[in-house]
Amino acid sequence: MIFTKKFNIVLTTFCVVFSLTGSFSRVDAQPIAGSKTISSKEISDDTVILSQAQLLDLFLIEVGLRKNLSISTLREVFADVTPQLTAKKYIAPPPGVISKKNWLKYRQNAQDSSRVQAGQKFWRTYQVELSQIEKSTGIPAALIVGILGIETIYGKNMGRFPVRDVLVTLAFDYPDTPNRIARSQMFKEQLADLISFCSPSGQIDNPMVFKECLTQPSSFAGAIGMPQFMPTSLLKYATDGDKDGLIDLRNSPIDAMASIANFLLIHGWVVDQPILLPVNRNINALEAVQKIADGDPNPKWTLSQLKAMKIIETIPQGLNPTELALIVDLPEIDLKGNESTTYWVGLKNFEVITQYNRSFFYAMAVTEFGYTVANLIDDKITNPVSFDTLNSAKREKLRSINNGHRGHKPQKRL
Repeated sequence: MIFTKKFNIVLTTFCVVFSLTGSFSRVDAQPIAGSKTISSKEISDDTVILSQAQLLDLFLIEVGLRKNLSISTLREVFADVTPQLTAKKYIAPPPGVISKKNWLKYRQNAQDSSRVQAGQKFWRTYQVELSQIEKSTGIPAALIVGILGIETIYGKNMGRFPVRDVLVTLAFDYPDTPNRIARSQMFKEQLADLISFCSPSGQIDNPMVFKECLTQPSSFAGAIGMPQFMPTSLLKYATDGDKDGLIDLRNSPIDAMASIANFLLIHGWVVDQPILLPVNRNINALEAVQKIADGDPNPKWTLSQLKAMKIIETIPQGLNPTELALIVDLPEIDLKGNESTTYWVGLKNFEVITQYNRSFFYAMAVTEFGYTVANLIDDKITNPVSFDTLNSAKREKLRSINNGHRGHKPQKRL
């Protein structure tokens, strides 16, 4: 990786000082395996060329100094990092054709019968805890069950990649894509937060325990535990639901459930507010909704505006006409290859669910799946996606004007 002179005046100075002094206050070990001490002779007026190992070493020094952690211990526990090439492949697949997203197929996978059965079993096992969390936070048990089911099937599929190695690979060897710089920086931040999470006292009290935390299994992107929290989310939202003094999202379903509820609550969940409203099923509504649907998960239209545009018939009792909403568009391809789009109006709580994952498909899937399980436990629970809503195939075959935008953007294999 090459850094220009203009970008790296500070880094160059740091490297020179480091090479001359040999250590800072706590730099008391050799660089990690495979790295090389940087000498002033290697620094020209134009560029500094650093290996991935050297970049990691500088990162550990920076984190150690900033967090007052032993740099020698950091180097020691990072010395045996193994590049995760499979994770790198998954995070940015090789070039290929653009595949059209299909809500019908995504929904079918989400509603798999074995997943539904696992959801029922989980609900019955933790019914008391789910009820307590719903009562104390206002977060529906159905959504907690929905997220855990879609994410990992209640801990069955939590990933097998060592999180430390995944984050190092993606931070310092991210695939060559247009967003490489931004993505690399994001994974560096996640790696720094993982180090903080694994040293909760502010110090590395036990290097062996610290390393075990750093190398725990994760997804190919570094998501951890039953709810698949990234390290930053672990720090901000994970909570000790079972009150045993530990936050363990891998082995404690109660911690996982409480952490999901805390995540949704902090992101603005509105207690007792609906998640979705159906769109009027007529040609006027279709034309109106296609004009404003843009795949943006951020609410921007008031309910009164949507009513004036005939997109919704009425504003439900208890909702303020100034309440902001968004248009949820779900492209579909049936077995005959016919394309259509189903539309919903998403309220604030739908937007909160998209904070967990910005995909409309994901937010709809966890909602529908969670309430499907809920109905099997208690048929008095209303499923918010059980109402009739607009599908463009039911009217004139008009294409959605928002294909290609965020929310349901076709996945291009980079």
